Amino acid sequence: MPSADPLADAVHACMADIDRLAAGGVDRPVLDRIGVRLAHLAAQTDLFDWRRFPLPAEGVPTAIYTLHVASDGRLPLQLLCARPMPNAPVRPANKPHQHPTWAAAACIRGCTREQLWQDSGTGLRAGPERTLSPESGAFTMLPADIHSVRGDDTAPAMHLLLYGYFFPEAVVYDPESGRAAPYAMPDLPPPRL
Repeated sequence: MPSADPLADAVHACMADIDRLAAGGVDRPVLDRIGVRLAHLAAQTDLFDWRRFPLPAEGVPTAIYTLHVASDGRLPLQLLCARPMPNAPVRPANKPHQHPTWAAAACIRGCTREQLWQDSGTGLRAGPERTLSPESGAFTMLPADIHSVRGDDTAPAMHLLLYGYFFPEAVVYDPESGRAAPYAMPDLPPPRL
């Protein structure tokens, strides 16, 4: 039975589909299908507005809202709202980093720039940068993928982030030396829906 909240209904339907897709394990083809489904949710822009999910306070780069997480910590879906901050200090997400699980991202508004990196053994080599926008579909990563993300410095952005499970720690790399260091992730905010 539909609820009084169309966003909650859309998130529930999306996450049920993704749960079914991921049930047999996630490889690149499955992850691509998960990305398509996440991009379909992000394309329903009328469900996401700045009143319900406001930008962070002035001087704070991002606000993160949890839309879904299973009771066992699987499939956390977050909505990230980013304020343009042209002179912001470099944050861990701006550096090459690796999650211990698969991930998918899809833009609702604005854009971000995603870059995959390759470990050459003596440092990291940057791959091409891809702009993630509402028109571009989803960006997906397997646990072995190393990536970095940069926000758009000219306009606010709103996008969805989905992970295989909640993880308390990621790995951040120094691109020149290839040295890795653990990075403690912020706690998962309680679900907002």
